[in-house]
Amino acid sequence: MKGLLVKDFSYILKDVKTYALMLVFYVFIFSISNSGGENGAGVLSGMIIMLLFIISMNTFSYDDYNNWNRYALTMPISRNDLVFSKYVFSLLSFIVGLVLSIVVTIGINTYNGVGDFMETISASIGVGAVYILYTSLMFPILFKYGTEKARMLMMAMFLVPALLVFVIVKFFPSVGSGFMRTLSNSNPIFVVVGIGLILLGVLLISVKLSLRIMKKKEF
Repeated sequence: MKGLLVKDFSYILKDVKTYALMLVFYVFIFSISNSGGENGAGVLSGMIIMLLFIISMNTFSYDDYNNWNRYALTMPISRNDLVFSKYVFSLLSFIVGLVLSIVVTIGINTYNGVGDFMETISASIGVGAVYILYTSLMFPILFKYGTEKARMLMMAMFLVPALLVFVIVKFFPSVGSGFMRTLSNSNPIFVVVGIGLILLGVLLISVKLSLRIMKKKEF
């Protein structure tokens, strides 16, 4: 497992300059947009965690390009190890992205004299929850079809929810406002625990499905 994680992190080092420039660009854009007194706590969190999501997807691309899975199975590495390493790498990336986004956002907001600490934490965790959800949905598809064949499905995974939210807000505003009102009036502890349990369940189902796909897959 450790060797597989080192292999994925070595992929990042190859493009570390590109990722660093993207991160600096995101921070710069956030600094400018947030200097007018508005606190977009979720904006930078979304940008950073999206970057980490792209990095996780790129590890699949590198593996496909190098025929890594076929080669790995000639060594004392199990198919389960190949699956678990991807999820562990993704969760480690998520933790790094979450901490980084919170620290940078609080730093910029403090410098600009705007923002609220709890709002920043809540927004970052909310964006992180979306990251876990998308990772859970995408990984089985990537294990099944590979990155090239899964590109269209990946685009649909992003576009369909955005389109659905737009339709609800545009044509059914009462539904969206009613949901948000119910959510805001609920006990925050119950909401957090409920969302956490749902995400944990989705993640476990995703891991189990990926394991089943890898067990049957021929390389």
